[in-house]
Parts: sequence; structure tokens; C-alpha cells
Amino acid sequence: MNLLYLGYWSVNDSLTASTISPHLQILNELSNISKIVYVSIERGNDVKAEPFLASLSKVKHVPLYSRDLGINFLTKIGDIIRFPIALEKTVKKEEIDHVLCRTASAGAFGYMLYKRTGLPFYVESFEPHADYMLESGVWSSKSPQYLMQRYWEGKIIEHAKGLMPVAENYAEYLQQLGVEETRIHTIPCNVPVEKFYFSEQDRQQKRKEYRMSAGETVGIYAGKFGGIYYNEEAFWLFKKAFDKLESFRLVILTPENILEVERKLSQYNIDRDKVIIDFVAHAEIPKFLSMADFAFSPIKPAASRKFCSPIKDGEYWANGLPILLTKGVGDDDQIINETESGAIFDLAEPKTVDGALDIIKNIIQKRDYRKQIMQVAIDHRSFQLSQAVYQQLFLEQTDLTN
Repeated sequence: MNLLYLGYWSVNDSLTASTISPHLQILNELSNISKIVYVSIERGNDVKAEPFLASLSKVKHVPLYSRDLGINFLTKIGDIIRFPIALEKTVKKEEIDHVLCRTASAGAFGYMLYKRTGLPFYVESFEPHADYMLESGVWSSKSPQYLMQRYWEGKIIEHAKGLMPVAENYAEYLQQLGVEETRIHTIPCNVPVEKFYFSEQDRQQKRKEYRMSAGETVGIYAGKFGGIYYNEEAFWLFKKAFDKLESFRLVILTPENILEVERKLSQYNIDRDKVIIDFVAHAEIPKFLSMADFAFSPIKPAASRKFCSPIKDGEYWANGLPILLTKGVGDDDQIINETESGAIFDLAEPKTVDGALDIIKNIIQKRDYRKQIMQVAIDHRSFQLSQAVYQQLFLEQTDLTN
């Protein structure tokens, strides 16, 4: 079998390194796949060779170059006109049998290619992207970007041979829309769990570096403020943790302006001396997670949030951290309730925050809580889940053609 793998980002994008690269490695090891043509979309001319591609013997990289037409929407229209033609030439030249697209945005081009060639296509990491952009305020309900993306998502749902949503909640919703269960294979956002495992050595070193005692309780948040995440409300949540937990310290790893973060800490009367603010390379994050006792995941509630799968949650769990999570986020809400791997709060009911912090406090007092929660990451977020689906899908297709 020859497979075309269609991404939506540059080969040099950090999202390619964290999501596409591991999936290409899994596909490269499947015996029934002979060749993988990986197509990236480049929005600049300075494309550098990525070392991970050199180690994948079956993978051939074919970049598609977007032409900047000065206005973002016009550039997108240009892509819609040009890319399907270029993809058709590629699949004919490379004798492609199946197309695997990552994200609904890439899936739009998979559908266009299907209309031109009839090639079966699959879409992994399939989420209601148009609704995400609408709810976050990036697009309006009447904007052409929103209307077009909604249209493509409808066509993907109708015609894709396989859909891989990141949450069982979305899988159930797709079935309600009439999608056959056999076409749906849930793959949550995977993380390299072994790279995030808890390290006692890192814990001691980091606590020593920041002059923290072994008895202090440390909460950590890694990410931005605003957008799909709480902004001011997150700092209110941090303040509640300071009020509720004895000897509490806070770690914030964020690309946000440090002065703005400090302003918000002051606004909520949080002692700056008890907060570490930093922005570190992704490879350094596990060390900071190891110094912590639990993690914050303050995601802003919205109707489509139940269909998402936050990567951060998987990373937190892989380190053995219980998560203080907003109600109604993906499948993680239910997983937490079933596995004691965190606690759920709802800012619409402020008392739930106190209750959730009590649950967190009880969890971190247990002797082997980190080991138990690390297993949650293995069960629900490891790349073995993707491997199992790939083997099922593409092995079946090979058997059908024999």
C-alpha cells in the first residue's frame, strides 16, 4: 500500500514535530505500507530539512507552497484552487492508494482530492474546527472562513472513509448525525508519555533551585491566558488555591508578557514571591512538572469543548499530576471522575472550586498517586492508541485488496 499523509503545517512547525512526526514513525513501521508521501504546506520559502525525516525509510517529503496574495482570505482561495491540482499530480506519480489527513483543515483538501480522483481518504484529529474558531471569537458566524470550513467539515463527514475524532463525545455526536459506527475510530491527542514521566531527581533539583521545601504544595500551569483558556478567571482560581492550601506555591510557564502576568497576580492579591514565572523549551517542561504536586487546566467552557482533547492534560497525567479541570472538557471530565486523576470545577458554581481543591488535597496525600495517574496517561493518551487504529485500518485495506 502507498499512503499519502497530508498535514496542514510547515515541516518546520512545532506542531509537526509534536504531532505529525510520531505518527509518521508509527506508519513507517507498518509492514503492509510500502511508501508514505508526506505533504506539508509551506507558507514561506525558508524550508529546512528536518532530521526526523531522514530516519524514516519509507517517507518521502513533498512540500506544497502557498502563494501569499497579500490578503489572508485571497491566499486561502489561491490554495483551494492550486493545491488539489498539485495533489492530483502527486498521487498519480506516486501511485497512491489511500490518503490520511491530519486535522479538519487538511481534510478539506483530502475531500477535494477525493472528488478529483476517487481516492479513499481518512481524517485524524478530526474536530469541529469551525465551531472552535467561532466560539473563540476569531471568526463570526457570517464570515467566509467560518462558512467555508463548516461546508468542508460537512463534506468530510459525508464522504471520508474513516473519521478519527479525538473524543468519544464527538464520536457519539457523529453517530447521531448518521455516520456509521464502522467509519469512526477515536484517537485522543497522544503524547510521548515516557518523556513526561515523573523524576524524583528532577523534583529535588528544581525544588532546591527555587528554594522550595519538600513540604510545600506546588501547583503548576503551563500555557497561555485568554482565547480558549480562562484569563482573569485563572488568576481568581490561583488565588483560591493559595487561600485553600497550606504552604502553597505556584509555577506558571507561559509565553505571556511577565509584567502583565505580575499585574494580574497583584490584582488578585497573590504574593509575587510565592510564584515562579518562566517560559522554557518544551523539553524542559517535564522537569518543572516533576517539582509540582498537581496541575491547573483552566479551559474556558463552550459547547464544542466536550469534543476536544487537550494535549496539556495528557502531559500532566504522564507526569502523575492530578488535574484541576473545567467541567465539560472532552472525555477528560469523565476520565477524571472514573480514575481519581484530578477534580472538576465549574465557575458558574464557585463552591465547586473549594470542593475540587479538597479532592486534589486528598489525592496528593496518597502514597502512590503519581504511579496510578501515570497509568491513566498510558491508557488514554499513549501513541499505542494510534498504532492500534492504524493497524486495524490499513491492515484491513491490504487484506481486502489481496
